Amino acid sequence: MIQVYLSDEHRGYEQGLEDFKQADAWAQENCASYAGHSVVDVSDVSLRFDTVAEYNFGQESDALIFKLRWR
Repeated sequence: MIQVYLSDEHRGYEQGLEDFKQADAWAQENCASYAGHSVVDVSDVSLRFDTVAEYNFGQESDALIFKLRWR
């Protein structure tokens, strides 16, 4: 499994959650090996982020296209 991480840095909490949802919908539509995502609140341990999302892919090519679109 290949993981790609997105954070809410420079977006704020609410905008970050909305972006994570949009990225999830995009990956479901465009990446055949997409295996879902999870969002974790890291505000207690990070000074830079409130939340971090992990997106899982079965193929490197899908992870790469996701990175190019969302990073």
